[in-house]
This record gives sequence, C-alpha cells and structure tokens, in this order.
Amino acid sequence: MNPGKFWTKWWIVGILMAAVLGAVAACGGETIVEVTKEVEVTREVQTEVEVTREVMGETEMIEVTRIVEGESTTVEIEVTREVMGETEFVEVTVVVEPTATPAPDVGRQESDSVVLVVDSEPVSMFFPNYLTSISDTAVRDNLVDPITWQSNAPGDDYKLVPTTLTTGWSNIDADTWQFNLREGVKFHNGEEWNAQAAIPSFTYQGSDAEADSRGYTGDFTPVAIDDYTLEINCVNPCAILPRVSVFLAPIPPNYFETASPEEQQRVNYSAGPYQFKEWTASQLVFERYEDYVEVEREDGSIHPEFQKAIIPEIRWQWRAERFTQAAMIAAGEADMSWDVGLDAAELSPAVKTGGAAETLSMKVMALGCNWHPELCKTEVRLAIAHSIDCDALRDTIYGGLTTCRGTNEWLGVVGVTPEADAPHEYNPDLSKQLLADAGYDSDNLITINSRAHRVTKGNEIYEAISNYMRQVGISNQMVIQDRSLWLTRSACGAGAALAAYLEDEGLDISLEEATPDQVRAAIARGPAGVDCIPGNLVTSTLSDEQLDFQRSLLRNMSCTTSGSYFCEPELADQIAEAIGTPEGDLRFERMQYFHDRLKNEALIIGVFDLGVVYAVNPRLVWEPRFDRRVRVNSMSFIN
Repeated sequence: MNPGKFWTKWWIVGILMAAVLGAVAACGGETIVEVTKEVEVTREVQTEVEVTREVMGETEMIEVTRIVEGESTTVEIEVTREVMGETEFVEVTVVVEPTATPAPDVGRQESDSVVLVVDSEPVSMFFPNYLTSISDTAVRDNLVDPITWQSNAPGDDYKLVPTTLTTGWSNIDADTWQFNLREGVKFHNGEEWNAQAAIPSFTYQGSDAEADSRGYTGDFTPVAIDDYTLEINCVNPCAILPRVSVFLAPIPPNYFETASPEEQQRVNYSAGPYQFKEWTASQLVFERYEDYVEVEREDGSIHPEFQKAIIPEIRWQWRAERFTQAAMIAAGEADMSWDVGLDAAELSPAVKTGGAAETLSMKVMALGCNWHPELCKTEVRLAIAHSIDCDALRDTIYGGLTTCRGTNEWLGVVGVTPEADAPHEYNPDLSKQLLADAGYDSDNLITINSRAHRVTKGNEIYEAISNYMRQVGISNQMVIQDRSLWLTRSACGAGAALAAYLEDEGLDISLEEATPDQVRAAIARGPAGVDCIPGNLVTSTLSDEQLDFQRSLLRNMSCTTSGSYFCEPELADQIAEAIGTPEGDLRFERMQYFHDRLKNEALIIGVFDLGVVYAVNPRLVWEPRFDRRVRVNSMSFIN
C-alpha cells in the first residue's frame, strides 16, 4: 500500500505476516499450532519480529514487539483456539496502534520562511477581480483584508467578524449599510486607511462588470459619512451585502489611481498581514507586515486569522503536477501544497482536508417540454435522482472523504433544512416506477454536459452517474468538454432565451422589465438560437461561501439568468421579496421555500461536497478552512 492513504491513515502502511510455530502440551501429546495472519502496521519491518506467548485458558495473547530505526511498535494479537482432532486452527484478531510518520526534519523554524506550493503561477495580484486561477485567491488573501470575514476560528461557527479594516456594521435600510472603520490602520505603502481612502477602489468594485463583489448584489456606491464611517448604497435591496463583503477589499487610493494596469497585476498594496516583496520566475515572496493591526475578539483574545504573522516570510512556488507537489512535501522542500487531490496524497507524510464551499451537482433541464420532452416531467427528474448511488461513489471514488447532498447546498446555508440537505435515497426500483408513471420514452436521449479538469476524478464520477441512469432504463450520453465550450452550453437557460426573444421582437427593454407573457413566449420558443445547444443535465460546482441561498436562487431559479434551467415568471416578485428580506427567521423561511422546491422537484440533483486535500509538513500547525482560503498568519511550526 502506498504511503498516506488519506481516507484511512496518514502513516506508511506495511504488511507483517506473523507465523508462529510453538509446541503446546495438550491431552498428553504435542500439538503444532500454526498462526498465519496479514497485519497492517505503521512502517515496513526492518528487523526480525520477536514473539512471546502466554496461554490463558482457551485464549492466547501474543505480544509482538518490532524494533524499527530505534522506535518500537507494539501489536496485540488475540488468538482464539478451537481444537479439532490433533490440530488447533487459530483465528487472529489484530489491533494496531499507529504511529504517525514525521516529515523529514529540514530545520525550518518560526523564524524562517514557510514554503507553500500552488498549482500554477498566480495570474494577478489585483484583488477586486477573481476571474483567474482558483488558487490565486488563496495567495492574495494574505495580502488583503476585506471589510468582513467568515470566521473559521473555533467556536465562531462561520459567523461574520470584523477585520483589521472594520469594527462593525449596521443596516440602515433595504439598500443601505454603514461600516464602522478601524482607526490607526495603514496600507502597506504607508497611505492612511479611512472612509475617503475606500472610495476609489470601492467605486470601481461597485460598478465594474468583472468585479466579484458586485456579482452578488448588483451595482453599489460608497459614500464617506465621516472619516471612519463608510456608507454603501446599493441600487437594489442588498440584505446580503455584509456576507459578500468578504470579496470587498480596498486598494490604497493614490496607488489605485496612478499605478499602471501592469503594475497592479504584479503588486497589490493593501492592508493584509503580509505584504509583497518580490516576484521572480520561480517564486512569489511575501514578507510579514510589521504594522498590521490585530483584531481582538469579544473574550479579549486576538482572533487567530487576524493576528500578526508568526512566520516572517511566505515563499509561494508553483508546480503543475500534483504528484510533484506532494513529493516536495515528502522531501522536505515545501511545507504545504494547496490541493494535491486524492491519488497524490499517498506520497505525502501527512495531509489535511478542508472544504471548497462547493458541491458537485447537476442542473436539470426543467423548462418547457419542447426543450426536452422527458426532463420537463418531475417524475423523470426524480427517477434520475433516485438512480444514483451516492454512497458508493463517495466510498469507491472519493474514499469516503466527502458528504452526499440533496442539492448543491448544505446545512448551514440560510434556507437549508436537514431534510432538504439529505441526499435522495438510492432506490432503482422507485426510479423504474417513476419512469413508468411518467410515460417515459427512452428514444428521447438525455445528454450529460460535463466539464473537463474541473473536479478531481470528475470523468469517473460522470461516467458512473451515466451508468446508474442506464441501469434503470434512462437512455443518456456523457459529453466532456473544455471550459470554454462548457461555459457556453451551460449559459443556454431561461435568461438567454428571454434575451434572444426580446431582441428578435425589437423590444429595447431589460430582462427584468419583461412581462410574464413575454417570458412564457420566450420559453415556448426553446433555446436561444441554433448555436446555443444546451446540455440536458449540466454538471455544476457553484460555490456558496457566503452561506446564503441567494446566489444559488438567482443562478438556478430566475427567469432572467442565462444559466437558470428553471423558470416560473410568477415567482419573480417572491424571489425579489426573499432577496430583500433582512437576515433572520423570516429570511430563512422565504429562502427555504425555494430550496425545498429545488430538492423535492429534483431541479438540481446533488451528488457530494467537493473537498481540498492539502499535503503538509506534520510540523506545520494550521487548520484548513471550509472555503479553500488560506491565512498564513495563523500558521506556526512545532519547534
């Protein structure tokens, strides 16, 4: 077995074949007892095994002591003897007490740098845009502090907490929030942090189409009320604004307005716990920001994700191959690798697993029957959901790492109940009955539209789902596409059809201004043009790190969203009402209505959570988050 089988043990596993031959006086004669047993141990045996036996009635206790490189490991073997004639057959039960394998001692201490490996060279350090490599986020999160943060600290239960930039916030009305700014904070380049300093970069982030924070709330405008009070006015109701302000971080105003786009791509002067030092062909280096202002928690302690960095320097390196990344940890060349996947984890002396704030799921074409004559039927969609054995997929392909889900959401997201979070029961007989009830016609082929290289072992998962569907009689094909084609075909939903209809009708109005009759007419026409060929099932990995159903609601159940494969125009006002409801029981209740429909009508079929596997130096003290983010200032070494 290879080292580090991550879903069972993190230690090196060897095989001990214990053959015990002894002479025992029984019934006045001599009986030979032969014990042969395959035993898992923590390291490969380097010396002979010394065995002693003590007879205890009808049970023998055999203590096996192995000396390996100066360390001893004890394995207890309980032997039950059943006498059959002159031969005793022995059944052996083994209990192994594992010992973790330490990483090579490379001598790094807290006074040295920490070496972290990502899958590719960062594309940009310019914080407001996240439309780059996913691992860029983990890198940049150490240069910046946003104005709010989902806390991963023990006891916080992912609640929103202030950062080095803020001390709190309050809701003024449905589309206005005030943020209280922390005094005495400076950007890395020495510029002062205050309300006026937030205006330039926040104005950009509130209006630019590519800025990530705007994508959750729509346009917004920052206003300086006084030196340390910042007001944000949204064009639309934005009850969710503090939750999505984890994407909203300032850039020093003078630098933002004078630096060239090329400079901003390479350097980001912000106010995080580390600051930019250098970027070479082989690595990116950050150094500790000595003037970082720590955040005190309610109990008087310093928040571990907002403390001054313990390790003075980060050296980011990049390797495309996951096996290479894991091998660097095993060789002591690096201290953590960001997501080595499943197979490569076996090379690492230790791993830790964290969340991705994503669930692998499938959107189902639930629009008019002229889009797909079978998937418009609730019974057929449910038949697909009940045909998939998620537990088997989890255990055989993901090694038990993950959790099966009913939709693309999970418990803890506003609007999600335990009942809706639970996966659909694997029940092939029920699937067949639902197909019969629906009058299913197998001539209507269903296409699974999947994206290559997005999910670890994705091709295996999609192929398994395709086979599960065939086993209950659902004819289907799986199509794996590159990112660009997948993005095109996954954006062929209700909003795309409505936009094409309004253009063809010569109506110069926004999608939101369309009447229910116009929406219905657009859906009745089918997909938007001959070039828009949607997948009937679209694999999806929508992230939801803000822990609120709003993003999923708009992406999957709005008639004006291009990726929405469900549309009921009568729900537009109800959707707007839910989005505009402040946090609390009423918001949960209104979001729950939509999430329950998503689950119970199989509009999105959940599979399981996506995880991130970090290869780590066991001497590195650090715990992963639920959302891929990495705060290096919380790391330290065991000395």
